[in-house]
Amino acid sequence: MKRILLLLVVLAIASLRIDACTSILVGKGASADGSVMCTYNIDSWGACHKMYRYEAGKHRAGTMRKIYDRDSRVYHGEIPEAPVTYLVTGNINEWQVAIGETTFEGREELIDREGIIDYGSLMDLGLQRARTAREAIWVMTSLANEYGFCSSGESFTVCDPNEAWLLEMSGCGPGSKHVVWIAVRVPDNAVMAHANQSRIRRVDLTDTANVMISPDCIDFARQRGYFKGSDSEFSFCDAFNPPSFGGRRMGDSRVWAIYRHLTTGMDRYLPYIEGKRPMSEVEPLPMWIIPDERLTVDDVIKCLQDRFEGTPFVMDDDPGAGIYDSPFRPQPSYYEDDSTTMFHERSVATSHTAFTWVCQLRGFLPREVAA
Repeated sequence: MKRILLLLVVLAIASLRIDACTSILVGKGASADGSVMCTYNIDSWGACHKMYRYEAGKHRAGTMRKIYDRDSRVYHGEIPEAPVTYLVTGNINEWQVAIGETTFEGREELIDREGIIDYGSLMDLGLQRARTAREAIWVMTSLANEYGFCSSGESFTVCDPNEAWLLEMSGCGPGSKHVVWIAVRVPDNAVMAHANQSRIRRVDLTDTANVMISPDCIDFARQRGYFKGSDSEFSFCDAFNPPSFGGRRMGDSRVWAIYRHLTTGMDRYLPYIEGKRPMSEVEPLPMWIIPDERLTVDDVIKCLQDRFEGTPFVMDDDPGAGIYDSPFRPQPSYYEDDSTTMFHERSVATSHTAFTWVCQLRGFLPREVAA
């Protein structure tokens, strides 16, 4: 009976990952000291994540790696171990490759629950098997295609001391053991954020130095009726995670809040963030912005402390604030009041953060002490 109750608690915690994470990527030309920076908030109510550590190793042919779900710890299966794996502590490895994520859920019909690899295991495998961000993207997409990806849509932060990448991935349906994906390099002088809403829209697909995409991504979107048009018009976001009210007001609103700390003119995107008008009438957020000044670690931390202060979404004067004008909100995000569905604003800073980190990747120092 105790084991059953424990499983129910774990599964309940896992279900709270919706609208649950925020990540920032800073190109090396946008930082004050020339480092690449990235962040990762796990905002899961009641979650208690371990800091996983994997020792570096050499493995004999035939050695298998068991895959356990990051959230539920359910056993999914096993895959062949790599001949060589690298030291991993938390979300960074000995080569200063760092990986984070936010879940955008995406299209329910594309989840392949028969796949072996979940989002968390995929991050661990990328860190164990890659020495650069580009290599990690290749590792993660190849493994997901070969063994199946059993999580919903994901945006992965993938960084090293030289480059910051956003990798977005979706399954292709039950039993497919296949994924579609796109990866975009953040310009060195830019800052990108993502928060439970797909962020990659139209990009120059001919720029193969800065854009990678699965060979059948666009054709698959056409076959499923998610996209019509020429390849140059393709938007991964619009095809696989069209922005809903929640995606705009509770996801991209956090991205907007971060961007407004770093540059001016962000109020032009308020009609998009408010979520009231259809997408055809609003201008969506840019994928990244060029900050007015280069960022320090303290600047990045301040972005993570945002609670919509000084904006129309400030949280100390709405029904959720209670009698004490609290700036923090309980879960769930949606609730019923006199048969009316209400919602709490979802800020970057929240009281249900399981863990948060800011990673500084410094290529100008020996890698053993650089991160």
